[in-house]
Amino acid sequence: MNVSPRERLDADQWVETKISEGKARAREVQADVESMIVRRPLGAVGIAFAVGYLARSLPLPRVAAAAVRLGLSFAPHALLALGAARAWHCLREEQEQGRLGSLPKVGGREASAPGVTVFPGG
Repeated sequence: MNVSPRERLDADQWVETKISEGKARAREVQADVESMIVRRPLGAVGIAFAVGYLARSLPLPRVAAAAVRLGLSFAPHALLALGAARAWHCLREEQEQGRLGSLPKVGGREASAPGVTVFPGG
């Protein structure tokens, strides 16, 4: 899919847009819950009691600890993938804007990226 640079949304702008949309949605949900509590107060108390009972009965600390351990074990891999994607994005941006120019030729071959040393015969 070819999208012109003007139509393409910058990553930072996209994140800010999604955050503001999420905040607006959270405010809407909060207003809906508040109006539901005002309309049916006994139902709200019953739901709160049931949630409290389940929270006391279930092994929530163990589940939370397992989720944190699992998340932390994937953190280095996720950070590596994010860094590689960002580097690729920056390199493509430099090429599109023409600041990168042509890559140097070493040993009759074109180098793969700026700052990468290609040794002859390698």
